[in-house]
Amino acid sequence: MNKVYSQVAFDEMKTPVGSLYLYASDKNLLTVSFNDLNIPSSVVDKNHPILNQAQSQLCEYFSGQRRHFDLPLKPSGTDFQNRVWRALLT
Repeated sequence: MNKVYSQVAFDEMKTPVGSLYLYASDKNLLTVSFNDLNIPSSVVDKNHPILNQAQSQLCEYFSGQRRHFDLPLKPSGTDFQNRVWRALLT
């Protein structure tokens, strides 16, 4: 992550493909990673609405009930990464 957020909520989710680490700001899902990013300002938050929504949608996806996600996203990456993510959204 290139941006520094004052507080990042964090939670780990067990899935059929292994643990996923989810990070969110107050308004957006920032990152879903297979590795704990150890963001210094991150705090575990089991009641964060964005993280709860992401976990719910991921559970639906892994159970075959969801094909599209509806989450407020704010990925942070290089210019190239951002272009790739925009292309994937189309």
